[in-house]
Amino acid sequence: MTRLLRWVLLLLMAPALGGTSEGYDATPTPSLTGFPVAALLAAYPQRSLIDGIGLRTIKFTPSLRLGYQRMGMNLVVPIPFELSSGGAEKYAGDSAALKLPDVDVWVGEAGVDAQITGALRLYLAGAGNVIQAVSSTMPGLGNADLKNSAWRQHPLQWGQLEGGIVYGPWGYISAVAGLRFDRFDLRVTEPSGLTKINVGPYKNFSLLAGDVLSELWIPYLGFELAGKSYRASLIASPMVSAKVKARTRLKADVAPSHNFLGESVITLRSPATFVEARLEYKIEIASRFRLSLWSKAGWLASAGGGRLESSYSTTAPNLNVAVLEDRNVNFNRYNLAGGLALDASF
Repeated sequence: MTRLLRWVLLLLMAPALGGTSEGYDATPTPSLTGFPVAALLAAYPQRSLIDGIGLRTIKFTPSLRLGYQRMGMNLVVPIPFELSSGGAEKYAGDSAALKLPDVDVWVGEAGVDAQITGALRLYLAGAGNVIQAVSSTMPGLGNADLKNSAWRQHPLQWGQLEGGIVYGPWGYISAVAGLRFDRFDLRVTEPSGLTKINVGPYKNFSLLAGDVLSELWIPYLGFELAGKSYRASLIASPMVSAKVKARTRLKADVAPSHNFLGESVITLRSPATFVEARLEYKIEIASRFRLSLWSKAGWLASAGGGRLESSYSTTAPNLNVAVLEDRNVNFNRYNLAGGLALDASF
């Protein structure tokens, strides 16, 4: 601060100090009007905003991935209705398991990596499946002895968006932290075969539909191993914010000639557990382009009590309907995927 004040005083006193003195160089002392401000500014490095924040040194690598993904899902939900009519045998709703067994879907992913420094990289990516028809089954559990039902093919929609940071000042190994949003929508309708049970006067129980919608916010941590031509990572999280919504519709004939139709929606918001491994091998095909072979495997699960919304209608005048207290839902999903990727760096 003292040095700055001295420079200011010298500038203010410059007009009075103008001229020459014996024993000194005859170069005139600068005045306020003749002070070489432009020369001082020229001595300062002129940097653009891009240079100032270092964007010219960041290496961007966009990528496009295409591949095939095998997905599976298991969901166990209660059928929360109890039926009784006079002195006839009761029917207490049982659990139903909606299973999506090993379906294969085409998937695509687009993303970009930004190498900030040699040790720091940011990434952003989005992925999803090509909407296509898949098939599933709904086997029953427990005493109701629900038989397997063959369901018609129906659309599956899956997509995810994620971003994160990779930091590795330790050489080949790096720490990974990120956030992913994952949405899975499976709508099962119009079964080609009915799942039937017969209990007392209640005949031909049929599960007409079983829809599953999951929305997951996944903050994760992990590590990455990277070399010149390969990259492998493992990420996991025990604190996934999960919202799983399951809808089931139940139809039954009630002797002698009546019917019952019930619908339940259970929303699960219990935390989920998540883990995923990825492996990539890169082949350089030009100075700025590389072709990659990639594969990944992931699993997540959530279980707990959910919030129930239910409704029903019946034409049986003496039918008593009770809504059971069971709200427990078990949900898990897995995927195995692989394919090709094209990277271009600039």
